[in-house]
Amino acid sequence: MKPTLPLCLVEALARMARERPVDRKILVAPTYGVGRELLRQLARRTRGWVGFEVTTLRPLALGLARPAMTADGLQPLDAFDRQALLDEALDGALSSGADSGFGELSEGVGFREAVHSSVVAMRLAAITPRQLRSSDLRDLRKRAFLARVLEWYEGLLRDRRRADEATILSVALRAFDETGPQARANLGADMMFLMPGLGRRGLGGRLLDALEGFGARVLATDPVVGREAPGAVLWRADEPVGALSFLHAP
Repeated sequence: MKPTLPLCLVEALARMARERPVDRKILVAPTYGVGRELLRQLARRTRGWVGFEVTTLRPLALGLARPAMTADGLQPLDAFDRQALLDEALDGALSSGADSGFGELSEGVGFREAVHSSVVAMRLAAITPRQLRSSDLRDLRKRAFLARVLEWYEGLLRDRRRADEATILSVALRAFDETGPQARANLGADMMFLMPGLGRRGLGGRLLDALEGFGARVLATDPVVGREAPGAVLWRADEPVGALSFLHAP
């Protein structure tokens, strides 16, 4: 017996598969695994599909940004290169005499990972060292130290002509600002779908908004019945969420 279509998400894709059967259709998912499982469910519940292509935000942004990056001589960082550059930035900040007393923790378990994660998160939120120094974070030592590491890291990126994920997203956004529909057309897709629930914060959220503004469609999903949407975890739901709110997230 053929399965029914109880899921709005699958049903939305099935409708597009019927209406535009051979067109190239990009599906932007949080991970490749999630997107492929969704297409597997589509194949099980329908007669199959043609033309869908799963991607995530980073490779999509890289496709948009690559012409400008090539013109600027920028090379993307892989995960290993980024780790090495973050370590170099942290060592540079520690050796500069501005370690704010954190030098003794530099070889401790989890210290480097915590600093690396903070720097990456600030980059993705488009927070500059100047903004961080003028923020209202209570621990002045941590604020000064993180700003110094962030400054070193950004300097290394510029000097080495390397592009981390934040740089790639920024260049992709610039491509949209400068060329508009042409940037969208460069992806070579007839249709683009965004899975619901993709993060809308920082540079990634801005790129998703730009894609939606030029024709990408957010797929419908089933509502959660019987429960209200939760408020923010560590700040009141009725207070505005600022650029530095991620620093207080779990």
